[in-house]
Amino acid sequence: RPYHRPPSGGDYLTARRETFQRFLRERLDALPTAARERFQRRYQTRLAAELPAYQRQMTILATLEPDKYQEERVPLPLWRAHVAFIWRDHVYLLPACRRDEQGSPLCYPPAGKPPQPLYLLPDIGLCDARRRPLTVERNGLVRYRDDGRPLGELRPPSPETVKAWAAAVLSSPAAEATPPFLDALLAAAPRALQPQLRGLLPPAARAELDGLRSAPLIINWDLRPADQPLAHIRRGRRGVNDHAITIFRTERSIVYEQSHIFFDGLWAIAVTETMSDGAAHWYRRLESLSAGPLPAHLQPVPLTLTAPPAVERLAREHIRPGEAAAETAGVDMHGLERLRRWLKQRGVHITVNDFLILCRSLHAPRYEPSPRVRRELAALRERNPSPEAQEALRVIEETLERFRRTNPALLIPMDASNVSPRERIFPTTFRNPLLDIGERLAVARERLAEYRARPAAAADFDQARRELLAYLKTFGDLLRALKGVTMRGESFNTATIRLLAYLPPSMQNILDQIPQRIGVLNEVIKGNEVFSNMGRVAPGSAITRIISAKDDGESKELVWCVITDDEGVMHISLRDFRPFVPLLIALGERPLADLLARDYLESYVRTLNGLIADLSAIVKERLGHQE
Repeated sequence: RPYHRPPSGGDYLTARRETFQRFLRERLDALPTAARERFQRRYQTRLAAELPAYQRQMTILATLEPDKYQEERVPLPLWRAHVAFIWRDHVYLLPACRRDEQGSPLCYPPAGKPPQPLYLLPDIGLCDARRRPLTVERNGLVRYRDDGRPLGELRPPSPETVKAWAAAVLSSPAAEATPPFLDALLAAAPRALQPQLRGLLPPAARAELDGLRSAPLIINWDLRPADQPLAHIRRGRRGVNDHAITIFRTERSIVYEQSHIFFDGLWAIAVTETMSDGAAHWYRRLESLSAGPLPAHLQPVPLTLTAPPAVERLAREHIRPGEAAAETAGVDMHGLERLRRWLKQRGVHITVNDFLILCRSLHAPRYEPSPRVRRELAALRERNPSPEAQEALRVIEETLERFRRTNPALLIPMDASNVSPRERIFPTTFRNPLLDIGERLAVARERLAEYRARPAAAADFDQARRELLAYLKTFGDLLRALKGVTMRGESFNTATIRLLAYLPPSMQNILDQIPQRIGVLNEVIKGNEVFSNMGRVAPGSAITRIISAKDDGESKELVWCVITDDEGVMHISLRDFRPFVPLLIALGERPLADLLARDYLESYVRTLNGLIADLSAIVKERLGHQE
């Protein structure tokens, strides 16, 4: 998709809408008049009935209301919206619409008339000075509620004001006191505990929190290290997890954190592209623009966000230590694409994602910690004889052994936006039933070595290769059939989700807990690992890394996410939630937890590259004059 602004420099959304309308006209003009009119009637009918629901589903103008069982998306009126700006660990709220000195949103009537303030009254809602109720549309158009007459429109702050805000915040002196931490405390606490924590806040803190929750976009301008995994970069201040997007800054890039309640993976990528392109456009426009003077009522003031002792104590009792994470870009993509071409010539159609999934099932039982990891574990055993450290080491050994015995059950989210735009994602769970592939590969590799040493063994090698290729073809066919079932919305996972959707939240929570306590059932419904592949980005895209999310349950121990950048380099991220990770972090051994995650990921990539090399050698080998 062309995520960037048109060459003319016009508005991106207008250009995309015009492109879509042109797409329709070119095809409708080829139809008979009666068919064209029938299409237009059906199109307008569905537009009126379905568009509002899609707009509610896709908008970021909402805030999340956490409760004991689930999240509720509460619409956020445009006139209440802010952008939160974080600098030196302090949070500033900048209104998204122009306001007067009393903080009332300003409505701009047509024909150049002076703006008039709007008011919020408990018994009426938003109204004008005569107390006539008003509604505000998504695009900022203000109408009278009773007859729909337009009153005017809301406008964003002027570019001069925005630049003046940024200058005022960035030039503010560094605070000597400890930065406020209520937002960070709430962001780290479990979502189910949020109603209780927020109920303990005094009125002033609750009012500030309500203001922060009115910011669907948070910009954290405190510098983050670019060489860290994305999962570590996102540990910075990011509100209280009630909003859609947080933007982090590193030395050489911008990182977008997008809530999975608002975004699926591909929608997040599209929004990232369009926002980045818009930011580059505005930078060029603002670069030569002078900052306007800021009236006293527009001066940005940081929130205090003070956490009462009772809130801090309760939150810290329930905060779980974080995760470990690792990233790599070491996959031999050139060799993989070449191998796929060779396999296709032999009638084996297997995708890049098929190879990644196959490699995961081959890698799990073979993993052994590297010498460096073994040295670090031995060093921990020696320097920390405490029971907690010894327990962490025991859990590490137990977990690694369990993973060697386990055939991974992968939860694979599949893009369903072209099949069911309303549902966006169809998940499915896959566990490799063809465990003999590893054995067939080893036999073929041995027969190849024998053939090269003794050409008379050609028949044995040829037979072993044919059996291996038959297994690979069956594996590819199996995943293709699974995708077909999933894309029809007929997977067991999708059926379970649809069943739960009609139950009360409390019952949903009870049934959701059952699979997590029954291993086999969990593997069928949810899997014990998330494996998400975003594919290759659009031409010209600057996106290079991505991580995925997991649900709130304890069953997901590893979260894999794959993306291939515009230059054909595959980037793989791993978020590690295995049982030993919180134990190591509690001991102050976070670097060791990250090392274990990195070692596991690098071992996976070595297994994948080895698989590519072995299969390439087996497939391309010629048998004397027989081929």
